[in-house]
Amino acid sequence: MKKKIRMFYYILRSKLKYAKKFISEKKKKFDESPFAFLYSLGGILIIFFIIYGIISLASGNDDSNNYIITTSADTSAIEAMITTTQE
Repeated sequence: MKKKIRMFYYILRSKLKYAKKFISEKKKKFDESPFAFLYSLGGILIIFFIIYGIISLASGNDDSNNYIITTSADTSAIEAMITTTQE
């Protein structure tokens, strides 16, 4: 049993070392890329838009209610015009 645990530990350790090496190589390649700045800027913009969306939803400024009110006012004015022209 101890032998199996030890084997599992060494296999896991070697896989983690390989994964760490693989990630560091990819990171090094990414840092040398000319588009690294654009990728980081894109990430910052995404975070900014998420925060902006949350704040705009929390502010409670709904234009849908204002639209309904103005629409009903406009239709009543149109109905008044129609009734006066028919008479």
